[in-house]
Amino acid sequence: MKKYLLFITIIVTTITFPTNIFANQNDERVEKLVVKQKDNEIIKVPDSVKEISTTIKNVKVIEGTKEEIKGIKKELQKDSDVEYVEEVVKYKLFKTSDDSYYKGNQQDVFQEIGVEAAWDIYQPLQRVKVAIIDSGIDSDHSDLKANISSDKKSMMTSTVEDIDGHGTHVAGIIGAITDNNKGIASISKGTSLLPIKAGEGDEIDDYVIAQAIIYAVDNGAKIINLSLGGIYDSKVLQDAIDYADSKKCFSYCCCWE
Repeated sequence: MKKYLLFITIIVTTITFPTNIFANQNDERVEKLVVKQKDNEIIKVPDSVKEISTTIKNVKVIEGTKEEIKGIKKELQKDSDVEYVEEVVKYKLFKTSDDSYYKGNQQDVFQEIGVEAAWDIYQPLQRVKVAIIDSGIDSDHSDLKANISSDKKSMMTSTVEDIDGHGTHVAGIIGAITDNNKGIASISKGTSLLPIKAGEGDEIDDYVIAQAIIYAVDNGAKIINLSLGGIYDSKVLQDAIDYADSKKCFSYCCCWE
């Protein structure tokens, strides 16, 4: 997987999330496969497993018990109509500190990296749209709502609202309204925030992140921030990053913990 420079990830709230990995009466572990089909081919799978539709061209996700998925993967790897098949990779949202606002250190940090000096001479030539693929956003937050794009999107739930707080905090560092006598200051000026909710809890499936990246690019984002990471490569995620790169959209993420 390509390596990308960390854009901005200053996090401030410790969050603990439950992880539900068992989903049937026999307490057998549920697994998922990402299947990339060749153009216009239809891959058939047993009726006993669940197919999850995606917005990614020629990509489907199959969900079943560990034993079912193991057998299906083996068969699909032999299928000439399949470009690739891989187990779903989960990426974790990075944990944050338990400081409530981080106000005590923010000014010192900004001065150290030259933000205040830059503010005196920097004026944006255009309003840059930054996509934040995360746990959503607090749409009514007084320090954010004026900068939130109408293209905000939830990939997995009915609302983009952030019940975990992680995405809202990241959005604040990137695009909180500055010089309004409330909340925090953001580094950038003139930023349009495009929050894309990729899930709830501390783990997000790779194909969901991939769908979010494609949506961000197709809706005008020039920068994509992902404050998440993991240790495994993912072809479906790499395809999405390559797509963003081809459209001159920069994806910045943390890939370590």
